Amino acid sequence: MTRYKHLGDVKDLEESIRYGREAITICPDDHNDHHVALHNLAINLLTHFAHNGCVDSLEEAITLSRQALAKLGPEHLNRSALIGTLSAGLYTRFSLSGQLPDLIEAIEYGNQAIRPHSGSKVTPSNMGTLSGAIWHYFEQKGTFSYLDESIQQNSMILELLGDSHPLRPSILCNLGTTLLTRFTHKGDLTDLEESIRVSRKGLMLASSGNLLKSRLLNGLGNSLLCRFVEDVNRIDMEESIACYRKALSLCHDGDPFRPTVLMDLANALWNQFTHKSDVPGLEEAISTSQKALELCSSGNPNRPMVLD
Repeated sequence: MTRYKHLGDVKDLEESIRYGREAITICPDDHNDHHVALHNLAINLLTHFAHNGCVDSLEEAITLSRQALAKLGPEHLNRSALIGTLSAGLYTRFSLSGQLPDLIEAIEYGNQAIRPHSGSKVTPSNMGTLSGAIWHYFEQKGTFSYLDESIQQNSMILELLGDSHPLRPSILCNLGTTLLTRFTHKGDLTDLEESIRVSRKGLMLASSGNLLKSRLLNGLGNSLLCRFVEDVNRIDMEESIACYRKALSLCHDGDPFRPTVLMDLANALWNQFTHKSDVPGLEEAISTSQKALELCSSGNPNRPMVLD
């Protein structure tokens, strides 16, 4: 698994998953470390899902996390880390299906994960998952206190992380998204400019093979498009479209984020047409929207926006 993290070869990840399954088979259910084997496999399966969008890997990761959690007492040292993994799995499943119970459960577990148990430490990863889930809850319910809380948590996490910490691009991505969301609701240009700044910073820090890079590019594209709408700066529009195209090139065919990028690219091309009467751009906007619709299942939370 360590080699996969450094080189990104999916064969190493799949081999790690195979060894993880063997470890669970060998380790008796009543062994003190059985929960560790379950948790490690759950983490690798979540990584597998992030790499290729395999929903079966996500579902199994959630199931294994629940099984491991059931083996731990309320004050176990590993409880916070395990709860954090379960929260991340549920939050990821919500982002695919839009099922509110998954989001609510992710927030409940996320709140537990950032309350240390018997000397265990709060991790920036757990805080980041909770921050993202709270932001999505705001998106569902429209309660601004949740949005402000998400922004505050992301800012707090950045203060805890060193400049070279591998989680920093992810938190910058989350912060850029939440700042842009607050701008779209409250109209404070300071939030918009800060969203662009932190998104650029995240891109500078993300390695070339980082799976997050497409999210950062898409987030920057969204912020630049909003600034274009505010002051009709042609350079912002062109850079926004370039960001979406680059983000799309980094999304493989099974990536669950691909429909979102297609939808945002189509929106940018439509805006370009309305300002330049660019007919080829309009044609591409329509075909891109159709591609996004084909990839969105009937229960996908993005489907109504694509249809619109």
